[in-house]
Amino acid sequence: MPVVDVLTSIGGKAWAADAACGRGSSVPHDAFFARGLADIAAVKRYCTSRCPVQEECLEDAMRIEESHRERFGVRGGMSARARKQLAAQRRKAAEAESEGESEGES
Repeated sequence: MPVVDVLTSIGGKAWAADAACGRGSSVPHDAFFARGLADIAAVKRYCTSRCPVQEECLEDAMRIEESHRERFGVRGGMSARARKQLAAQRRKAAEAESEGESEGES
């Protein structure tokens, strides 16, 4: 998903009006798509310390990325790599829960 599509998808959400990155932030939008570890860490700190809708942003990213399988930038205070790991953890947990329910029905 191109960067412009990510920004457009965020802009259409009701919670986005409260996002720290969209309220006259001193951080330019392209900083959220940085590649350097130090830059990514700085943006993650910004999100986790200043954004009142961090959780909504993260869940929106996870929902979108589940169908697109592409991850870009920092969303919800997490890097693309961290969101990929979180998605894998959630899939494993869902599979384990599903298996547990199947065993309970036997």
